[in-house]
Amino acid sequence: SLVLDLLSDTNSDGILSVGEIWTYSATHTVTQADIDAGSFTNIATGDGLVDTDGDGIGDTPVTDNDDATATATQDPSILVVKDADPAGQTYANVGDVITYTITLTNDGNVTVYNPTITDPDANTLTLDPLSEIGGDGILSVVETWTYTATHIITQADIDAGSFTNVATGDGSADTDGDGVGDTPVTDSDDETVQAVQDPSIAVVKTLDPLGQTYTNVGDVITYMITVTNDGNVTVYSPSVSDPDADPGSIVLDPLSDFGADGILSVGETWTYSAQHTITQADIDAGSFTNIATGNGSADTDGDGIGDTPVTASDDETVQAVQNPSIAVDKSADPAGQTYTNVGDVITYTITVTNDGNVT
Repeated sequence: SLVLDLLSDTNSDGILSVGEIWTYSATHTVTQADIDAGSFTNIATGDGLVDTDGDGIGDTPVTDNDDATATATQDPSILVVKDADPAGQTYANVGDVITYTITLTNDGNVTVYNPTITDPDANTLTLDPLSEIGGDGILSVVETWTYTATHIITQADIDAGSFTNVATGDGSADTDGDGVGDTPVTDSDDETVQAVQDPSIAVVKTLDPLGQTYTNVGDVITYMITVTNDGNVTVYSPSVSDPDADPGSIVLDPLSDFGADGILSVGETWTYSAQHTITQADIDAGSFTNIATGNGSADTDGDGIGDTPVTASDDETVQAVQNPSIAVDKSADPAGQTYTNVGDVITYTITVTNDGNVT
């Protein structure tokens, strides 16, 4: 708009007399191009006809112009927001998929070119084409691009107890109005999803072979003991103890330690053999029960070191074949005695023998 102040036209005669000044007001509505340019310069031009022959009519053109520059307050900026979508997701198993929504918004006042999102831990990252207004690859002021992303859970993620990843937005703001980005803009946001950890081991102790019994002191009972990581967290320093096993008889089958790394991975089972030599007390008891206990340390913070104790135990009972028995033997001692008279004395030896297997 351009408006003359009528009071500045002395006599309201439409003639710019010598020394007279006419005053105009003008406005310009700023456009996005003006902001991108960083400043706005416009020119006012004055024209008229000078009366050089005194006939009261202008006959000689005169002109002049002047410009004014207004400087923009530029704010080249983008905003990245990353959220689990739907909210409240957790994970418990390798292969679980976490889904995210990532938005990239031009929250500044300058047009941004070549906008991108990177997310190194995303397995997929896809832009919703409907969110890119105009399909021009330009992130206009207040425009928001929307991405979907996924991450597939690994064992390391479960061991860590949570998974945090970062989405980063980049672009190039146009701050000189030439339609090309020249000023880098960046922003990032992270999102954390919690694991549902289950640090656990299972111990199973069985006769090997099955169906063993015992009868005599010195009989040997043989066992198989398995320790399984039946939770979802890696277990370090696994071990088995069995106080009633013969010293040195608990032996790990090295082939059962996959990778021979001393780590009980999720789903892995270690197999031990053990034995117990029967005592008289075992026979007298009628059965023998002993307990194997497994221990380890689960890694619940993802640092590769066990920090949470896990334990489990199992017992196995073996039946004795008892033979409670005694034998009595009575004989004349010395042998060959006879008697003739009333009052003769016969002497004997009587033995009682435990000829069974029970005290």
